[in-house]
Amino acid sequence: MSTEEYSEYLRDLLEKMEALRDVMEKDFPGKFWILEIGLAVRAILEIKGITLPLMIVILAPPSSGKSTILILIESLPKAYALDKFTPKSFQSHMAGRSIADLEKNDLLTKIKDCMFLVSDLAPLFSARDEDIVENFGTLTRLLDGKGLKTSSGVHGERSSGPVFFTWIGGAVEVSKNIWSLIAKLGQKMF
Repeated sequence: MSTEEYSEYLRDLLEKMEALRDVMEKDFPGKFWILEIGLAVRAILEIKGITLPLMIVILAPPSSGKSTILILIESLPKAYALDKFTPKSFQSHMAGRSIADLEKNDLLTKIKDCMFLVSDLAPLFSARDEDIVENFGTLTRLLDGKGLKTSSGVHGERSSGPVFFTWIGGAVEVSKNIWSLIAKLGQKMF
């Protein structure tokens, strides 16, 4: 692409963003920033060579439009949305299922190379303290981009290998003890 073609492309893109901003301000006043985050996080999937997952948590008051805008974003290609999940669903060890069936149903399989959307992360942040520590241990491993390796007496060791994804979740508030766990994650959750 020549410099002139790129300049034209950029002008066109900026015009489309402004038109989108105008529509959003008309229909969802003050909520464009949420859509802009969603579009940016989705665009990361298109950057060649990026292998480190990214998690964005949108902190905003109740009825602030987080879920509504995330519903709009879930219509984008390569978006996978859930209302509720448990960290154990990333890689299952359910008895009575074959490894092939488990892999098909693993959340990691479904979000690989996709944008994962969860409109309410409150269940993840408001579990019992010991469950929160376990949940954040799983999140830390996943957000390292190395995938997940688990073991159970039912299926033995299971490993996903490296998994790339982006993740946007919404939350109303995060307690003080959660902030210290987030800090331990390093630059993986924003």
